[in-house]
Amino acid sequence: MANRIKDFAAVFRELAITFRPLQQAVEVRSKNDLSPLVDYFSRKVCTSCGYYDRCWQSDLYNQYRRVIAMLSANEENDKFSEKYIPVKLRRYCPRQREIVKAVGSMKEIYRINCYWQDKIQESRSLVSEQLEGISAIMHDLAQELKLETGERQIAEDNRIIRYSVEIGVAQVAKDGQAVTGDSYAVLPLKEGKQAIILSDGMGSGKEARLASYSTVKLMEHLLGIGFRQEIVISTINTLLRLGYPSERFSTLDLAILDLQTGEIELYKLGAPPSFLKKGGMVKVIGSVSLPVGILEEISPEKKCFKLPEGGILVMITDGLLDTRPGNEGNWLVDALQEIPHDHPQIIADRLIEEACYRWPRGVRDDLTVLVGRLRPLFGK
Repeated sequence: MANRIKDFAAVFRELAITFRPLQQAVEVRSKNDLSPLVDYFSRKVCTSCGYYDRCWQSDLYNQYRRVIAMLSANEENDKFSEKYIPVKLRRYCPRQREIVKAVGSMKEIYRINCYWQDKIQESRSLVSEQLEGISAIMHDLAQELKLETGERQIAEDNRIIRYSVEIGVAQVAKDGQAVTGDSYAVLPLKEGKQAIILSDGMGSGKEARLASYSTVKLMEHLLGIGFRQEIVISTINTLLRLGYPSERFSTLDLAILDLQTGEIELYKLGAPPSFLKKGGMVKVIGSVSLPVGILEEISPEKKCFKLPEGGILVMITDGLLDTRPGNEGNWLVDALQEIPHDHPQIIADRLIEEACYRWPRGVRDDLTVLVGRLRPLFGK
């Protein structure tokens, strides 16, 4: 069975290679190849013309240069007219009006063609990454099946779960909205890890909720079946960018907690900073980057650290950073320092209450606070 699964993994890997963007197509796009436009021009204007053989067979090279010259003139001028047609072509061409009309429309055609070519390349990249990820998962599964019972037991003994996770969540929707545009999830992963996901859809209301909910559900599914965090983030970004014409942007805050060692991996895309609290000490972690779905190549901000004994991780959406008026400095740090409690739900509730207090005329953005704490399962 393990060998058969490895064979399937090899097949998926070969499929992934097949679906990778064609290097030839990438090179053509990078060189701004205009041959498709020249071909469009000849079919649109010249195919049924009595001078077609004279222009496109006997004088192909010069005709090609004339069309390129007209395309360049079209790019450099707001409106293309007969005066931009090359002199030699004006002398004998009976279809000058058709030339003006065709060349004038080709700028928009070229833009649309480039857009959809890019979409095709993105789609190929997405499929390739997914197939590569499935191949890696199947290969790992085959390796697990090959483990002998004794080896597996030893491995499990070395992966003792030493911590449990306590979570506190508090949310408030923007004033006048029935639902919040923020979504979150907490899910167990393999190898004794726990994931905390927080996403803020751009804007507020149902549309923002749909964007953030889609991001969170995708994260849940992909992480749950074993995809690496980097592949998951890249996949979600590509899918959101492929959502033309209704692009929906969202932030992404992902914390991977290791319940064996107490270590945390924190990934941020467009998300505001998080906070590490222990007693009266508060540390700011991370900075603000662009939301998911905006850039082709994204490099998530990643922070790795070990949660100290009694330490608490606080994750927020950016509405808490925009509480005005009268907001001087980072009020969140001051508020966290003053909270004497260490229970995650109490901390989340207190921060939301303080944020709402700073908006006396109604909350102007969705607010979410998600607090996590690791509790030791065994005594020292």
